[in-house]
Amino acid sequence: MKHNTPKELLNAHQVVKMPKHISHRKTVILTTILTSTAIIDFLSFSIKGAQLALSYGYNLIALIFIICYYLRNVLRSSITMFTDTQKNAFRTEQSAYIIENVSNMSNCVRGKVFVKNGDFARIVTNSEIILTLKEYISYVWAFLEKLPITIANIITSILMILAIFATEFFQTKNLQLTVLLSSIVFICIIIFSILYVVRFKIIKSFKYEYKELKKQNEVLFNDIRNIEPLIKPEFSYRADLLVSNMDAQRKNEKNKVSKLNSVEIIRAFVLAIFMIIIIVIKLYYAGGINNLTLLVLTDILAISSVYSNLLNKVVQILQSIEELANTLKDAESLKLDFDNITNIYEDEMKVKVAKEKIIENIKVMPFNFTYPGKNSVYELENKTVFSLERGKSYLVYGHTGCGKSTFMHLLTGKLRIEKTPSPISYGDAKLAYLSSIMHESNGKLGSNRVLEELIFNQDLNTLNYNKMIEILKGTNIYYDILRNLGLKTPDNKLVLDYLENTYIDQYSSGQKQRLAIVKVLYNLNSEHKIVVFDEATNALDDDTAKSVLSFMADYCQRDSLRIVFFVTHQIEITKEITDGSITFEQKNFPIFEVTPKV
Repeated sequence: MKHNTPKELLNAHQVVKMPKHISHRKTVILTTILTSTAIIDFLSFSIKGAQLALSYGYNLIALIFIICYYLRNVLRSSITMFTDTQKNAFRTEQSAYIIENVSNMSNCVRGKVFVKNGDFARIVTNSEIILTLKEYISYVWAFLEKLPITIANIITSILMILAIFATEFFQTKNLQLTVLLSSIVFICIIIFSILYVVRFKIIKSFKYEYKELKKQNEVLFNDIRNIEPLIKPEFSYRADLLVSNMDAQRKNEKNKVSKLNSVEIIRAFVLAIFMIIIIVIKLYYAGGINNLTLLVLTDILAISSVYSNLLNKVVQILQSIEELANTLKDAESLKLDFDNITNIYEDEMKVKVAKEKIIENIKVMPFNFTYPGKNSVYELENKTVFSLERGKSYLVYGHTGCGKSTFMHLLTGKLRIEKTPSPISYGDAKLAYLSSIMHESNGKLGSNRVLEELIFNQDLNTLNYNKMIEILKGTNIYYDILRNLGLKTPDNKLVLDYLENTYIDQYSSGQKQRLAIVKVLYNLNSEHKIVVFDEATNALDDDTAKSVLSFMADYCQRDSLRIVFFVTHQIEITKEITDGSITFEQKNFPIFEVTPKV
């Protein structure tokens, strides 16, 4: 696997580059942390300074040094409060930027990104696209945030080591003692480094399995939440799978923590032994415990404080290097998927989007579409140029799996053809996307109150009252609600109150389907040039379907601004409200050919 440099990861796409206002706040945070850390680290020498001052009889200076040593915690707390406030603001700005840009990008490439797995390929879900973009940007930014702090800590540690040995030699004039202490420090640092390599390998060995278990956990939990069990054993089956997976996840975490704790115990033991050795050496060179004076005791406390701070700094550096390596690896693991998404996004942005208020007709150009993957046996082909006229409705039909939804997704830009993303042309535009709105065959409302879901707004004062009432009546939802309320006469306010205080699970399957139609019609506007209803009425009886379809066609074509498609198996009913049809013939396996009758 090719390893990417941080520069390559940062330059992967414009969206990864940090905006100026966020970059400025990051600079303020880093400058504060680096400056304060350097000051606090060198204040750890205060006890040593006090000890030297006492040895020369400067008691007042020694007292000032001791006060400075204990002021470190005050300074650290003050700096932490400031940086925490700045970090919270930084995270808020970072999240807002990432969410805004990721949402725009994912909306543009939704349904158009494929991931290949050997000879097969699948469409990358929108949630996967959002997660990939969001995590990649977050990882790169985290790496750039941690890198300067780690470098600064390494430089500070080197300076501390030099300062320790310089002061030790200056005080004792004993080169042998200085070299001995230096050797012990370096041995301790090497042991710490080895322990952190072991720690890194432990985390790495458990990380992949944990991520897979966590991902599977989410899938199994969503199955329980979203799939209505046929019988009790089905629920037990899914629950047992989830419990088993959670047990495996807990076991994984327990084993990891146990091994990491063992490493930490060894590290603490090494540190304790190191400090004891330093104290014994200091006592030995002072002439033994019988010669323990206040000056010697102060010297032992001073050097213990400095060495302890140095080794803690080494631990911080090793942790930072571990975090940097993990962050870099996480970003690299997403790089191919990120590039795939952003390349498609850039291609899509080059395709012309119609801005004209009125388009008389569109031309569907010849195309050939197949899903990526060597073993894909499906192919949709259009051999002719045909026109679709503004103000007309078209029936789209054919047997299951012939390509009805695929064709609609291509026309509306939800799917792309690799070399020529859009099969549509109009006027002088050879390639274009038209603003469209599409009712999917599995169209659903979310978990909020029904009225909010229909108007996409929590502020119900934005509701177009008359428009909503007309659509509710046209789809017969209005009269269903009156019956639910036990009313025999119309009452607009009570109907809207009912929608405002109920949730989608409280409605029948036919009502859910019609509410999905209400959502499309209510949000339809003059910018939409194409409207698609995919199996919009298949849960309704023929009489209700005929009434609702008639209203849908009339409502959509009232201003004759758009082209409407009805994808359905209810052919005879739908023929009555459409002006032409598009079907699909399988002339040569596995190719389905678009056959327009317009």
